[in-house]
Amino acid sequence: MIAALCLASVTLHAQATLEILTAPLPRCVVDLECHAAVRAQGGTEPYRWHITRGALSPGLILDAASGRISGTPTAAGDYEFMIEVTDSSQPPQKASRLFTQKILNAITLDWMRPPTLQATTISGSLTITNNSYETMDLTVIVVAVNETGKAFALGYQHLNVASDTKLPEVPFSSQLPAGRYTVRADAIAEIPVRRKIFRAARQAGPFSVPVQ
Repeated sequence: MIAALCLASVTLHAQATLEILTAPLPRCVVDLECHAAVRAQGGTEPYRWHITRGALSPGLILDAASGRISGTPTAAGDYEFMIEVTDSSQPPQKASRLFTQKILNAITLDWMRPPTLQATTISGSLTITNNSYETMDLTVIVVAVNETGKAFALGYQHLNVASDTKLPEVPFSSQLPAGRYTVRADAIAEIPVRRKIFRAARQAGPFSVPVQ
């Protein structure tokens, strides 16, 4: 009987060990509200939370009482930090866990096929990703600007892009008069429900189109 009671006591003690449950954290998007909750079990509530190493993205804070991460991140990147929770037992228990949180720009734009010049034609293609959790109204404009500042259209797209979606290849191509050109691609994305506008751009060149 005594042995059984001792065993039950050990089991209850093990169940009461403080530990952090949450991993991993959801990604967030620059200039859009971000919310994530770090949870724990065991020990004695209430808990207190703080960061012991590293840092959240600028614009985000960790609430010491609830373990909730919230705010509007302002810089993209991978942020690594150690979160520690302390309970209210005497003496207090502590538990910690290392987290990495990815902060993305709402829209990313890159060359799929970088601009190339063949004879008098500049052509290439783009890849564009909506990293947000909302549908975007997207406009993509690609121009070649010559040495006098005159712009020639190489491509144009206007479409809706669903959340967390990478577009298929977006091509562009045009024949140009003789001159020296810089190619610029601009993506302008609006999220109407958030009243937010995001931009991304890429540039390549110069390209010298010969006289024919």
